[in-house]
Order: sequence, then C-alpha cells, then structure tokens
Amino acid sequence: MEKQLSITVLTCSALLALTNPVNAEKWSWSVGEVYYCESESGAFTRKDSDWELTRWRPFKFRFKIEGNDDYLKIRFGEGGYFSGFAFDIEKTFYGYPSGYLEASTLGMTFLLIGERFKYVDISEFEVSMMTGTCDKF
Repeated sequence: MEKQLSITVLTCSALLALTNPVNAEKWSWSVGEVYYCESESGAFTRKDSDWELTRWRPFKFRFKIEGNDDYLKIRFGEGGYFSGFAFDIEKTFYGYPSGYLEASTLGMTFLLIGERFKYVDISEFEVSMMTGTCDKF
C-alpha cells in the first residue's frame, strides 16, 4: 500500500510539472524581484503518520530572487511552510526559455513556469506536492 501511494504521488507530481505552457516574453525574472504566491492544491504523506495522505490547506507566501551572475537563489519570506528556506536556482536549461525558473535544495524542487508554480519534496520521511499561482511585484 505504501509503495502504491508513493508511486501515485510521484506520478501526480511529474504530471503537474509538465502541464503548463510557457510564455517567456511575459514571464522572465531577474535578481531583486519579489513574488507573492498562493497555493491552490496539493497533498503530502509522512512516515510519522503511517504514510496517510493529507491534503494541503491553501496558504500564501512570498520569495525574492537574490544573488549575482555566479550564484542565484530564491529566498522565502518568514512564516509558513517555506519559512527560512533558500533554494538554489538552476542556471542552464537547454530548450527552456528565460521564463522558466527551477530552484532546489535537499530533495525539494520549486518550479515557476509563467504564473504557475509547482513544488515537490521527496525524502526518506515525506513525499509532498503542491501547485498554485504567483504574481511578480
């Protein structure tokens, strides 16, 4: 049962990551920009709850793009699930336009394609996924 549930969550995560079109002209990003985001749906399962699947409640968060030509990251605001996290931005994506942002750390990946974000966390103790929208300010 655990294996089937994990496979289902991973499959859903992969589908979420691949389902949105990209418009690079409208959605490019640069250092110093701040994004305000709101989750819409998602689910997680944890080892400490016997891998019972739980839906996320919608919540709001923000992040800022920081760094320089050699090192870029997104830093999340204080409070909430992402509080204190900083994810490294992957700088090279063969075949992806500039509107595509992927940042990751410790098995967690945050994708921003256009205004839609996808988040996936896969570890020994937890599997989670979430999607929602972000606006640039």
